[in-house]
Amino acid sequence: MEPIVIVGAGMAGTRAAGQLRRSGFMGQVVLLSDEDEMPYDHVPLSKDYLTGAEGHHRLRLNDDSYYANASIELRRGAAVAAIDPAEAALTLASG
Repeated sequence: MEPIVIVGAGMAGTRAAGQLRRSGFMGQVVLLSDEDEMPYDHVPLSKDYLTGAEGHHRLRLNDDSYYANASIELRRGAAVAAIDPAEAALTLASG
């Protein structure tokens, strides 16, 4: 079974990975995020957030254990440089 790689760990990517598991997909699920932070909701930001009074932890989409418990491989800091749909391949910015 081919792995499923989801580019982007925002709301849509995170929910898609979770839905694969809830639907019974047993193959490898890899969720790529170009950010080093745990995936968080990118809602319109408040002044408190912008000044540092609120941190990303308050906006996280899931707790730290969610991805391991759901067998979703979360790769943070994994920016995608290129996608080749014809070859079903992608290249990370890190090589």
